[in-house]
Amino acid sequence: MAGVPASASGVFVNFTVVNQGAGGWIEPYPTGTTRPLGSLNFPATNATGFGVSVDVNAAGKVSVYVGGGGPLDVTVDVVGYFSGTNGATGAAGSFTSLQHRVLDTRGGTKLAGAAVTTIAVAGIDGVPAAGSGVAAVSLNVTAWDLVPSTVGYLRVWAADQGEPTSSALPYSYNV
Repeated sequence: MAGVPASASGVFVNFTVVNQGAGGWIEPYPTGTTRPLGSLNFPATNATGFGVSVDVNAAGKVSVYVGGGGPLDVTVDVVGYFSGTNGATGAAGSFTSLQHRVLDTRGGTKLAGAAVTTIAVAGIDGVPAAGSGVAAVSLNVTAWDLVPSTVGYLRVWAADQGEPTSSALPYSYNV
């Protein structure tokens, strides 16, 4: 699955729901296990993106249940994977979640469309400094304060790497 090794116990993925006829929800979970109670809800008309950590089964597979809203199109982008016996839901991995905001444009200068903005993450609010051995960070990205008829997407990547071809966050104005 998208460069994830067979030894992975979980993945972090972005799901994007588009072309849905009605509102509904999706529930990703390890294939062959009981479907969870939690879900990712989407509206009837707007493309909606979700970032989620989910365990994989022994064969490296994830199932997705669609409740309402179908049929619909879904893209699934693998952002990374977890190693260790407890997968995405346990503490036995090298993934550390930090709850610190590194950029908020509300009340300030907005990001320009069709442009790249570089944001310092290493060395900010508890993230180890650049060159200290940190290889990746986990980010939550949200688009705010859209104007009518606004549709687009954000791509997020390491500044010293090439721009990816998959979007991390599609957005549209929601009335």
